Amino acid sequence: MGPFLYGGDANGIAVGLGINRIVIQAIFLVVLVANRELVAQKLIPMYNVEGNHLLFRPLLRRAHRTSPSGN
Repeated sequence: MGPFLYGGDANGIAVGLGINRIVIQAIFLVVLVANRELVAQKLIPMYNVEGNHLLFRPLLRRAHRTSPSGN
């Protein structure tokens, strides 16, 4: 599963930067979750994909914005 998350290059990146491999994996995990949220909040609604599956639902709820005029 690991190489799918960080492209299998975590060891090379860690050696090249001189940091721990776990740090690289944590960064890539954050990027994976951020990309998943962008897809769930922006892309899926844009194409009117409907479903109740966990992958189709945003994990974070967006704050509802009100217009400056209060309407």
